[in-house]
Amino acid sequence: MNDDRIPNNVTHISTAERGLGRPGTLRAPYQPRPEYRPPVEGAAPKKKFEAKGHDRQLQEAQFGKNRVRITTVAGERFYGTITRRDKFTVTLLHEHKAGVEHSGLEEIFYKHAIEGVLVFLNDAQRDAA
Repeated sequence: MNDDRIPNNVTHISTAERGLGRPGTLRAPYQPRPEYRPPVEGAAPKKKFEAKGHDRQLQEAQFGKNRVRITTVAGERFYGTITRRDKFTVTLLHEHKAGVEHSGLEEIFYKHAIEGVLVFLNDAQRDAA
């Protein structure tokens, strides 16, 4: 029913029936998505992600399994190890302590709510420094 002679003020025909994206515009003809093409030989390989700035310190603390202290903007302090992180959050695995309610649990902190992170060096790292 794609007829250019249908006036725009006819309301009983939907824009999908008209073949229009928006009233008064013509829809482009269907074009299939391009097929997957493997990378061309000799093309530059993808660059590996490299953390920069403070994210690099968080990455080293995460993969080094270092103990950290996270201080929030509200002034609370949490101790544990970083298990995951992304652009906006840091996940902390709390230390196992007797009598502590959230001991051994993971907690997600938004980076904008973190005032500071203190990274404690492992014995091997301390000896190397």
